[in-house]
Amino acid sequence: MNDGWVHVADRTRARNLFLSLVHGPFSLQVIDGARRKQFGDGLYSTIFGDNRNLTRDQFQFVDVRWRQIDDESGGLTARVYQGMYRYGGTYAYDVPPVTLNVDEIRARWWGAEAQYARTLGPHHLTIGAEYVNVPGALLRNFDVNEDGSPVGCVSTATATPCLDARSGTGNAALFVQDDVRLAAHWRLAGVLRHDRPRGLGSVTSPRLSVIYSPRDSTAIKLIYGSSFRTPNLYERAFTIPGYKSSPNIRPERVRTIELVAEHSFRPNLRALGSIFEYRARDLVTAFIDPVDSQWTYGNVQSQRSRGVELELQGRARWLDVRASVSAVNTKDETTGTRPPGSSARIAKFRAGVPWHDDRWHLGMEARH
Repeated sequence: MNDGWVHVADRTRARNLFLSLVHGPFSLQVIDGARRKQFGDGLYSTIFGDNRNLTRDQFQFVDVRWRQIDDESGGLTARVYQGMYRYGGTYAYDVPPVTLNVDEIRARWWGAEAQYARTLGPHHLTIGAEYVNVPGALLRNFDVNEDGSPVGCVSTATATPCLDARSGTGNAALFVQDDVRLAAHWRLAGVLRHDRPRGLGSVTSPRLSVIYSPRDSTAIKLIYGSSFRTPNLYERAFTIPGYKSSPNIRPERVRTIELVAEHSFRPNLRALGSIFEYRARDLVTAFIDPVDSQWTYGNVQSQRSRGVELELQGRARWLDVRASVSAVNTKDETTGTRPPGSSARIAKFRAGVPWHDDRWHLGMEARH
């Protein structure tokens, strides 16, 4: 470092692996990724130019599926999966002589899902169940000396970590889906899903779509749906000086309604257009509690998004291309302003080269 300049202090090294195998009724997917990022720009008020400022994260996921088709009218699908996420961060602070603050986040989960589909007259019915278990998630923050020896939490002058939250969670769900042909050009598809996230009651999420197809190459869809997101461990249990835990926050809820038009000009060229509205309520947001002036998380925000999107899809023997553009107006319903980070216009482009009858793909994607 010289006169406020620092060289080669912001570096990133990453690896990513994706493997997909299919053999008979079985399929396997494996994802493995890791990243190490070193930063020296003084982020989070750390010591400028100190090469000990770095973060590391790792993600692994394995998914095994089995599918048995009885005949053209139905079949059974089952899957089991397991995942792992790990994050670590080291931050150098000018607390004499130097104090290293350490973040540690770990989580493992596993799950299973089964579906059975059957065609009965004009109905194509699917029933299913899913269970996911997170036996233990860990969220820790503590301080160490330069030699790595622990010193507890410097900001609170205690020998215990600044943060040590551990929690298990999970979810059990049942769902039923029906796709029925009402008339020559009309179809109705509906899904009803009931979830019981551990410790958060139950949530029922309906989804419904009406599809009109005047010809084989054209379809118009009216789609309604709802979903939810449960608060994570960070949002529920983050407690450092100035922050307090939020054990009573509720799941976030999202409602969507969308009108979609699709048309195939030829078998390998298709265009799509949509008008949509998304409304999210009970969003988990950090705020200062006026009672004690501490930061906490609560269901205090709602957002509404309205927009349009156009997409063109083309495929040749050796190339698969997709391009889309969208315009979105997002507003915070509490303040009436556009939320930070919400884009008014988004353009995407993706190109891929299929190999060996679509068993392998090599591609690139750009977004602006």
